[in-house]
Amino acid sequence: TNIITNNKNVCDRIMLEDIPSAENSLSKWLTAIQENKMVQFEYLPFWTNEIIHYSDFIPLCLKLFKRRWYIVGHTGDEKNKIYSIDRMLKVELEDKTYTLPQHTNAETFFSGCFGVYVDDTISIETIKLKVTPRMANYLRSLPLHHSQKEVKKTDVFSLFHLSIRPTPDFIQELLSYGDSIEILSPESLRKTMKEKILRMYKIY
Repeated sequence: TNIITNNKNVCDRIMLEDIPSAENSLSKWLTAIQENKMVQFEYLPFWTNEIIHYSDFIPLCLKLFKRRWYIVGHTGDEKNKIYSIDRMLKVELEDKTYTLPQHTNAETFFSGCFGVYVDDTISIETIKLKVTPRMANYLRSLPLHHSQKEVKKTDVFSLFHLSIRPTPDFIQELLSYGDSIEILSPESLRKTMKEKILRMYKIY
């Protein structure tokens, strides 16, 4: 952002991705994190039409993923949860402050995850991918996960290994690559992919 700001004379020749949630209350959440302030907000999840009210919410960290900002935090003794900022209707900083827990780190919280889907009941597994040469170039330049390693390279394919939780958002990402990627293992993930592909096939 600073680089773009310093080059205003060519701003009409630079196009960034639109992030709607950045226009809503991102600045308030940044202030809350900087000043360790509790927050109250109204939340409208995608799965219901009922507005949920939160107060004394302790914000711990922010993450940008797929053009959406997410906040991680909790109220009271609840477990940390993730909320999409663009689903918030009203955000207000409270006068109350909180003490930041030691070793609070966004990277640690999302370790083992592809995006923002955090589920400890899904175990971290070694995912083995067989990739076409062209797609391998993309994965080398922009890894799917920090654990990604290329273990074999030939003229017709490459093999990549990742230690990651096969969460729904990761599976969705794999599906987006079509026939450029084949999951070799674990077998459970291959089965899940096959079932989804068959359901897609029936639609079309």
